[in-house]
Amino acid sequence: MDSFIDKLAQRKNAQEMIRANAMAEAEEKQRMAVKLTEYEQAMQEMRKCSLVHMENAEKMKELLAAGLQKIEDVQKKDDGDSEALRKAVEEMKTLLAEQKTAVEELFRTAEDFNHKEAVKVYRNVQAVVEGALPKQTEEITAAIKNMEVKKSAQKQMLMLWALMLLAAANVAIEVLRILGYL
Repeated sequence: MDSFIDKLAQRKNAQEMIRANAMAEAEEKQRMAVKLTEYEQAMQEMRKCSLVHMENAEKMKELLAAGLQKIEDVQKKDDGDSEALRKAVEEMKTLLAEQKTAVEELFRTAEDFNHKEAVKVYRNVQAVVEGALPKQTEEITAAIKNMEVKKSAQKQMLMLWALMLLAAANVAIEVLRILGYL
């Protein structure tokens, strides 16, 4: 009888362990979902920054083109009257060309930065997923082992009942022999 109570207590402990494992797995999934949400928000922010950089670069290109067009218009109107005006126009062209180069360099730098940040986020998400995989595998393996232990305990319980029935039948036969009915 004590053995039966011990096995019943073991079954109850196994069920509590399964519940605890399920709760831990749910918490881990929730934590991963929060991290993935944070990474997604970071990606969205990077996309917004990239769009703003692109828009600013386009505006700068338009402004540079408009400035060059005005300089060319002034040059066409000026038929060579003033050497100082030509020098000023050439200096403005040089300055605008330098600014254009600087803006293009800033644009390339922004693209490089966005690419690097996107790679970092991708690697972080990949690390989270890869880090969770072994733990989930262990939990699944433990759950399978628990199920195997339960099945083994059930088989032992069936064997015990069968033996008890056979023993009871044997006692009944012996009692019938002693009483002379067999």
